[in-house]
Amino acid sequence: DAAAYGSLSGTSIGAQIVGMVATGDGRGYWMVASDGTVFGFGDAASYGSLGQLSAPVAGIIASPSGTGYSVVLADGSLVGFGGGLSAPALPPSTTGYGAPIAGAVLVGRPAQMAETAAIISPPPSSLGSGFILASSDGGTAAGGGASDLGSTYTYGITGLTGSRPLSGPVVGVAATPSGQGYWLVAADGGVFNFGNAGFFGNPYSYGITGLTGSRPLSAPIVGMAPTPNGQGYWLVAADGGVFNFGNAGFFGNPYTSGYSGLSGPHPLPSPVVALTPTPSGQGYWLVEKDGTVLAFGDAAAYGSLAGTSFSGQVAGMMAAPGGAGYWIVTTSGAVYGFGEAASQGSLGQLPSPVVGIIASPSGTGYSVVLADGSLVGFGGGLSAQALPPSTTGHGAPIAGGALL
Repeated sequence: DAAAYGSLSGTSIGAQIVGMVATGDGRGYWMVASDGTVFGFGDAASYGSLGQLSAPVAGIIASPSGTGYSVVLADGSLVGFGGGLSAPALPPSTTGYGAPIAGAVLVGRPAQMAETAAIISPPPSSLGSGFILASSDGGTAAGGGASDLGSTYTYGITGLTGSRPLSGPVVGVAATPSGQGYWLVAADGGVFNFGNAGFFGNPYSYGITGLTGSRPLSAPIVGMAPTPNGQGYWLVAADGGVFNFGNAGFFGNPYTSGYSGLSGPHPLPSPVVALTPTPSGQGYWLVEKDGTVLAFGDAAAYGSLAGTSFSGQVAGMMAAPGGAGYWIVTTSGAVYGFGEAASQGSLGQLPSPVVGIIASPSGTGYSVVLADGSLVGFGGGLSAQALPPSTTGHGAPIAGGALL
């Protein structure tokens, strides 16, 4: 009863096919080539392919739900797409003899598990294995065993409408170093702290009156990042304005580099979308929608997408563990690595817009965060199914995520 849903016969793919696996309902299949490219046929949606390979491709296995897949590498690592499992490479002696991995099969994982839990690789016990997502109305949802410690609704705020609405939509979430707390930040500069996340101030502390009033922000806040010890944080606005609180130092912004914000005689090429601190906390990068990267403090410039042609616009940025590089993700799901940040892969077909990128538990991979709450992991990054519309409590689109 096997139906033919298509093939690569007669096409030029630049590498040979090394594996194939069917979807959960048997109405399609994926093929993987030795260069890491994945092809979908029938109802098998392609969620992405591998970029730089850490080892030869050995095969492909289905996700626990049967709707995604993991590419299997000869070093034993799994790179998950669309809810597929991700796992780090195996030590040479793991299988007993050190020979390259030849293949893999999913064992003991009933499909219904994917409906109730994020599928993750077992990270080191000292690092986070869960995540928190925040929606634009201030709702939150936790996954991977993490605890939901509260949302703006906990403060009695009624989302984007109602009797006590937010002054601006929530645009980001950041976790404390211990993973026992997090902050939400809104476009007007409002900061909301939960768990062991301290409140160290917001733009209102400077006398700024949010998005309106007598002394408004020059541009909306678009992101937030904590200091390495969690005793402070930075907020960044679309015009490049940087606001530092607690033990977060100020190392400059586009204005100190001669830019005049989003208008004026020397405007930015495009709006800023994110601030990413260096591991030391003594500097940070700003990235703009067009891929321009601006470095301040001890942050070095390792390259950018400025002047290049890419689909969509930049949605987020994340530093490599040692700070000698960074990843940039676009709204189309493409991930670009610079410096020591090797691209582990990008998304293919998008079920929902990309809103950001978060680190894997080991820090060497990442997960692309989508507006429907799904995570697609690469290089050991967490993967999770999309959230039901009511998961965050009110169904607004996901604005960002953080590893806990």
